[in-house]
Amino acid sequence: MKQFILLVLAIVVSVNIQAQKLPNKQEASIKAPPNLKIDGKTTEWGDFRAYNSATDLFYTLANDEQNLYLIIQAGNRRAMNKIFAGGISLFLTNATDADKNARGIITYLAFAKSNRLAIAEMLKDTAAMNFKAINTAMAASLKTIGVKNLNDISEDVVSVYNDYGIMAASYLTDRNTYTCEIAIPLKNLKSFINSKSVINYTLQANAESLNSMKVVVNGKEVDNATADPRVMEMMNKIYQSEDGASLREAMSDTNVSGEYTLAK
Repeated sequence: MKQFILLVLAIVVSVNIQAQKLPNKQEASIKAPPNLKIDGKTTEWGDFRAYNSATDLFYTLANDEQNLYLIIQAGNRRAMNKIFAGGISLFLTNATDADKNARGIITYLAFAKSNRLAIAEMLKDTAAMNFKAINTAMAASLKTIGVKNLNDISEDVVSVYNDYGIMAASYLTDRNTYTCEIAIPLKNLKSFINSKSVINYTLQANAESLNSMKVVVNGKEVDNATADPRVMEMMNKIYQSEDGASLREAMSDTNVSGEYTLAK
């Protein structure tokens, strides 16, 4: 047990040192690695290009002639809990377009609550954790990608096996390290690339919402869960993570914005 605790501490220290060396947001152009496979693993990528303290995520944006790529990694349980609760979204805009309704949006890791809770139970028993089984369960749960305002795509949700060439995958390496990769064809992003090959982006860890949940306190259903302090106290106990992340943190969008210039 002592050796396990020392190993966890060593990993945390290593992650913190790596985070301190990285910029808070990426604006450098990166050519995507050759022979890239979208599998949720970091094998081809090397070091991440940014660590954002607001989202608590490591990430890299890159491109080749066909696609824009995003790889993110949650390096601790707190960050994992957040993105498991609400998923992540990548917002894309043309630098000259101020209309938020025209933003391109790609959303992934949108677990159904029943699936998310089942996976959370699998993650609790760290001594008997079966990573193969957990990754299989995650892959079975994540069958769709949310899309909006992308060129030549009329649907709001597409299958992970779609014909557009949009790809997404995720992978749990250990109890505290969760990674996902997304690839979007540049032909579907034409509206968001300006004449200087610049895309404005926002990477967002989405908030959990309780407003649509039926919550009962003292035998009475609460209409607005987030407005009742008794509900918040109760749900905080349920959502409390190992390192102190609370429900209020899970219920707040956190994001990072920047400009990415396509690599030639």
